[in-house]
Amino acid sequence: MTIPGFSTRVLNPRVLIPRVLILAGLVLCSSALRADVIYSNFGANFSYAYQTGITVADTGSENSVAIAFTPLLDYLLSSIEVVATTRNPDLSNTLTLSIFADNDGIPGTSALEILSFSGQLPSFVTPPETPEASYLSLISSTNPELHAGTTYWLVMDGPAEESLIWDDNSIGTFGLLETNGTPGAWLTNPNPNANQTNGVFQIDGTLAGATGSSTPEPHSLFLMAGGLLAVVGISRRRA
Repeated sequence: MTIPGFSTRVLNPRVLIPRVLILAGLVLCSSALRADVIYSNFGANFSYAYQTGITVADTGSENSVAIAFTPLLDYLLSSIEVVATTRNPDLSNTLTLSIFADNDGIPGTSALEILSFSGQLPSFVTPPETPEASYLSLISSTNPELHAGTTYWLVMDGPAEESLIWDDNSIGTFGLLETNGTPGAWLTNPNPNANQTNGVFQIDGTLAGATGSSTPEPHSLFLMAGGLLAVVGISRRRA
């Protein structure tokens, strides 16, 4: 029996099934590789607090500043976004971001990831007109796994002469740690910065084991169904 307007080629499993499988594979791969936000204290549209922040490094002093975050799911780190500015754009403008697992309320001794930046930082005095123009995005090279429910610390360091500022968030998160010039000697008990507004940052990653998932997300199923209809429609027009 022939269905009016349809080619028998459209209904041929040898033609239709490979196309559907290719489409499904593309949809699932794109879903698995999509980066999710693990943690962020940016405001809407990457907003933050202009011209306020904590000094990470300045003339004659070199601090480390650490801020804690806790993933809700298991992720593989993909990137870190921060807003760091400088009071002296004429200097070399370098900084280092590291991630450490928590060790009894302070960063541990072995970094899971170390990312460096060297280039022109925005001016702390005259920040860009749009927030998007001022944040740095550093890509992970090792993609360490960050486990659900585990506390981690993002640590920023910079050379003493840099006049480096980690700009504040605008949504009210606080409680950072700093070393006040001695590497690894975190100021605690009490923490003098317990009420200090945290620097602004975002941690991005992909779900651990996502590429091995066999259960498509609902939106992926809709995409697959739409793609199947498109394949049928294209083949119908060609018939």
